[in-house]
Amino acid sequence: MSTKPQMFRKKPVVIEAMQLSAVLAQQHAVYQWVEQHTNGSFDVNQMWIDPESFAWPESGVSIDARDGRMVIATLEGGHWADVGDWIIRGVMGEFYPCKPDVFLSTYEPVAAALTRRPRSRALSSARLSYRGYQVTIAEELSSVPGMVWVHVEGLRPDAEVLVPSGEIIAYWDEEAAK
Repeated sequence: MSTKPQMFRKKPVVIEAMQLSAVLAQQHAVYQWVEQHTNGSFDVNQMWIDPESFAWPESGVSIDARDGRMVIATLEGGHWADVGDWIIRGVMGEFYPCKPDVFLSTYEPVAAALTRRPRSRALSSARLSYRGYQVTIAEELSSVPGMVWVHVEGLRPDAEVLVPSGEIIAYWDEEAAK
C-alpha cells in the first residue's frame, strides 16, 4: 500500500437519471420511479414524531412534510433532494440525489440509439461474476459492442447494471468459482 495519493480515473458506466423540477407532475414521476425500484415509500416524518423508534430503511423514498423536499433512503441514511438536483439510479440499482453542477461535470447524455434487445447467446452452463458479485446476463446493447446488462445477485430483482462484457468472468465448474 502506498503512503502517497495515487491518480485514478472514473470507469465509464451508464446510469439512469431524472432531474427534479418545480413541476409537481414531474416530481411525482421521479417519486414513482424511485418508489418502484426501491423498498417503496416510507414516512420520514416519523423521525421528528418518534425519533427513538425511527430507523432508516435500506432504500425508499419519502416527502419531508416540513418543506416538501423529496427524501431518498440509502444504506448510509437519508438524502434530501432539492429542485434542480438529479436523481441517479447507480450501477448497483441504488438511488441518490446529485447537485446539478456535479452531475454536469461527471455525466454526459448517452446517445438515444442505445436500445436494449434480447441477448443472442446464453451462458446458461456457466456461473458469471462481475467484480466479485454473482450475476446473470439480462440483455445486450445492440449498438454498443461489448456492453451487457446484468442482474446482480442479492439486489432487487429489477435491478440491472450495464457493464463491459470483457469484465465478466465465466466459471464452468464450481471449484474454479471459489
